[in-house]
Amino acid sequence: MTLQRLVGILAVTALLAACSQAGGKAGRVDGERLSAASANGEWLAVGRTYDEQRYSPLDKINISNVKDLGLAWYYEFDTDRGQEATPVMVDGVLYTTTAWSKVFALDARTGALKWSYDPKVDGAKGFDACCDVVNRGV
Repeated sequence: MTLQRLVGILAVTALLAACSQAGGKAGRVDGERLSAASANGEWLAVGRTYDEQRYSPLDKINISNVKDLGLAWYYEFDTDRGQEATPVMVDGVLYTTTAWSKVFALDARTGALKWSYDPKVDGAKGFDACCDVVNRGV
Protein backbone atom coordinates (compact mmCIF):
# COMPACT_ATOMS: atom_id res chain seq x y z
CA MET A 1 0.00 0.00 0.00
CA THR A 2 1.37 3.39 -0.91
CA LEU A 3 1.81 6.12 1.66
CA GLN A 4 -0.57 8.35 -0.32
CA ARG A 5 -3.32 5.70 -0.22
CA LEU A 6 -2.78 5.14 3.51
CA VAL A 7 -3.00 8.88 4.20
CA GLY A 8 -6.22 9.05 2.15
CA ILE A 9 -7.79 6.17 4.06
CA LEU A 10 -6.79 7.69 7.39
CA ALA A 11 -8.27 11.04 6.34
CA VAL A 12 -11.58 9.38 5.41
CA THR A 13 -11.59 7.47 8.67
CA ALA A 14 -10.93 10.62 10.69
CA LEU A 15 -13.68 12.52 8.86
CA LEU A 16 -16.21 9.76 9.43
CA ALA A 17 -15.29 9.57 13.09
CA ALA A 18 -15.75 13.33 13.41
CA CYS A 19 -19.15 13.07 11.72
CA SER A 20 -20.32 10.27 14.00
CA GLN A 21 -23.11 10.35 16.50
CA ALA A 22 -22.12 11.50 19.97
CA GLY A 23 -21.24 8.88 22.52
CA GLY A 24 -21.15 5.10 22.31
CA LYS A 25 -19.64 3.17 19.45
CA ALA A 26 -22.13 4.33 16.82
CA GLY A 27 -20.35 6.01 13.95
CA ARG A 28 -16.85 5.05 15.13
CA VAL A 29 -14.57 3.81 12.36
CA ASP A 30 -11.16 2.28 12.93
CA GLY A 31 -8.94 -0.31 11.24
CA GLU A 32 -10.64 -3.25 12.94
CA ARG A 33 -14.08 -2.05 11.91
CA LEU A 34 -12.98 -1.42 8.33
CA SER A 35 -11.73 -5.00 8.14
CA ALA A 36 -14.99 -6.42 9.50
CA ALA A 37 -17.36 -4.18 7.53
CA SER A 38 -18.11 -6.81 4.89
CA ALA A 39 -20.18 -8.86 7.31
CA ASN A 40 -22.95 -6.27 7.71
CA GLY A 41 -22.92 -4.52 4.34
CA GLU A 42 -21.45 -1.25 5.55
CA TRP A 43 -19.29 0.69 3.09
CA LEU A 44 -17.07 2.61 5.52
CA ALA A 45 -14.45 3.95 3.12
CA VAL A 46 -14.13 4.88 -0.53
CA GLY A 47 -13.42 1.58 -2.29
CA ARG A 48 -14.87 -0.30 0.73
CA THR A 49 -11.58 -1.92 1.81
CA TYR A 50 -8.02 -0.80 2.52
CA ASP A 51 -7.00 -2.08 -0.90
CA GLU A 52 -10.00 -0.28 -2.49
CA GLN A 53 -11.50 -3.50 -3.80
CA ARG A 54 -14.80 -1.76 -4.70
CA TYR A 55 -16.62 -5.10 -4.53
CA SER A 56 -19.49 -6.01 -2.27
CA PRO A 57 -19.64 -9.60 -1.07
CA LEU A 58 -23.38 -9.26 -0.36
CA ASP A 59 -25.43 -11.77 -2.33
CA LYS A 60 -29.14 -11.05 -1.78
CA ILE A 61 -29.29 -9.46 -5.23
CA ASN A 62 -28.45 -11.93 -7.96
CA ILE A 63 -29.11 -12.69 -11.62
CA SER A 64 -32.55 -14.13 -10.88
CA ASN A 65 -33.96 -11.20 -8.85
CA VAL A 66 -32.15 -8.12 -10.17
CA LYS A 67 -35.12 -7.47 -12.50
CA ASP A 68 -37.29 -6.87 -9.42
CA LEU A 69 -35.24 -3.92 -8.16
CA GLY A 70 -36.77 -0.46 -8.17
CA LEU A 71 -36.16 3.02 -6.86
CA ALA A 72 -36.49 3.14 -3.07
CA TRP A 73 -35.82 6.88 -2.69
CA TYR A 74 -33.83 9.74 -4.14
CA TYR A 75 -32.45 12.99 -2.80
CA GLU A 76 -32.33 16.16 -4.85
CA PHE A 77 -29.24 18.24 -4.09
CA ASP A 78 -29.28 22.01 -4.22
CA THR A 79 -27.15 22.22 -7.37
CA ASP A 80 -27.19 21.06 -10.97
CA ARG A 81 -23.39 21.02 -11.10
CA GLY A 82 -21.57 17.74 -11.63
CA GLN A 83 -21.94 15.05 -8.98
CA GLU A 84 -18.89 12.77 -8.78
CA ALA A 85 -18.73 11.73 -5.13
CA THR A 86 -18.61 8.13 -3.98
CA PRO A 87 -20.77 7.91 -0.86
CA VAL A 88 -19.80 5.91 2.19
CA MET A 89 -22.20 4.30 4.67
CA VAL A 90 -21.62 4.07 8.41
CA ASP A 91 -24.31 2.81 10.81
CA GLY A 92 -27.09 3.29 8.28
CA VAL A 93 -26.07 6.84 7.35
CA LEU A 94 -24.87 7.73 3.84
CA TYR A 95 -22.25 10.47 3.78
CA THR A 96 -21.56 12.24 0.50
CA THR A 97 -20.33 15.52 -0.91
CA THR A 98 -21.56 17.70 -3.74
CA ALA A 99 -20.21 20.60 -5.72
CA TRP A 100 -18.62 23.39 -3.69
CA SER A 101 -17.52 20.82 -1.03
CA LYS A 102 -20.90 20.61 0.65
CA VAL A 103 -21.38 17.53 2.87
CA PHE A 104 -24.65 15.65 3.34
CA ALA A 105 -25.66 12.89 5.77
CA LEU A 106 -28.73 10.93 4.65
CA ASP A 107 -30.66 8.11 6.28
CA ALA A 108 -29.80 5.13 4.04
CA ARG A 109 -33.24 3.52 4.46
CA THR A 110 -35.44 6.54 3.85
CA GLY A 111 -33.27 9.17 2.17
CA ALA A 112 -34.21 11.69 4.86
CA LEU A 113 -31.62 14.42 5.41
CA LYS A 114 -29.98 14.03 8.81
CA TRP A 115 -27.70 17.06 8.47
CA SER A 116 -25.67 19.01 5.94
CA TYR A 117 -22.71 21.35 6.00
CA ASP A 118 -21.89 24.16 3.58
CA PRO A 119 -18.33 25.49 3.95
CA LYS A 120 -19.34 28.59 1.95
CA VAL A 121 -16.67 28.23 -0.74
CA ASP A 122 -16.18 31.54 -2.54
CA GLY A 123 -17.97 31.24 -5.91
CA ALA A 124 -15.16 33.15 -7.61
CA LYS A 125 -12.89 30.19 -6.85
CA GLY A 126 -14.76 28.23 -9.52
CA PHE A 127 -12.71 30.07 -12.12
CA ASP A 128 -9.54 28.58 -10.60
CA ALA A 129 -10.76 25.00 -11.02
CA CYS A 130 -9.72 23.00 -14.04
CA CYS A 131 -12.71 20.68 -14.04
CA ASP A 132 -15.64 22.54 -12.44
CA VAL A 133 -16.28 22.67 -8.70
CA VAL A 134 -17.12 19.00 -8.21
CA ASN A 135 -16.04 17.03 -5.18
CA ARG A 136 -15.30 13.31 -5.18
CA GLY A 137 -16.33 12.35 -1.67
CA VAL A 138 -15.82 12.55 2.06
